[in-house]
Amino acid sequence: MPRRGRPTRARAGVTLGRISCSTPFGTASAGYGEKVRFGFRDVPARVTTGAFILHSGWEKWHGNEEQAQGVHGMASGAFPIVRKVPPTIFLKVLSVAEIGIGAALLAPVVPNKVAGASLTAFAGSLVAMYLRTPALHKPNSVWATPAGIGVSKDVWMLGIGLGLLADSAKGGNDT
Repeated sequence: MPRRGRPTRARAGVTLGRISCSTPFGTASAGYGEKVRFGFRDVPARVTTGAFILHSGWEKWHGNEEQAQGVHGMASGAFPIVRKVPPTIFLKVLSVAEIGIGAALLAPVVPNKVAGASLTAFAGSLVAMYLRTPALHKPNSVWATPAGIGVSKDVWMLGIGLGLLADSAKGGNDT
């Protein structure tokens, strides 16, 4: 029977209420073998978002020329520098980025601040693309047109990324 005031420890390094895993990578403030922790409340957001992005990246990795042209056209309209990159290469690079971000969100050894920063950067670029593409939102408004509903929903990923960053900034569940 556990004592009052102390967390009950389960096997395999899991403390009830927190998940902890040793990592050889550490962080700027943590040395080799330090524990990386995040609360159970972070698990649903990290798992659902990570699985969604990982799957999206996997699908893009196996994408065809038509998909590459479509994704490249949308991105190059918002970010002109993308025009210099061939569509198939752009799709592969985007897929690798999505697979990496999805895996980082799913891996318990990646601290919230790292996962949150990568998710915030990725989602921020999607929201910027949405705002820079007039066909996706109503004139002088942030509200989506029917063509922009799929992209406008990416704002939830930005919120999750910012939430992970805010939690780690306040000394939340990252060590």
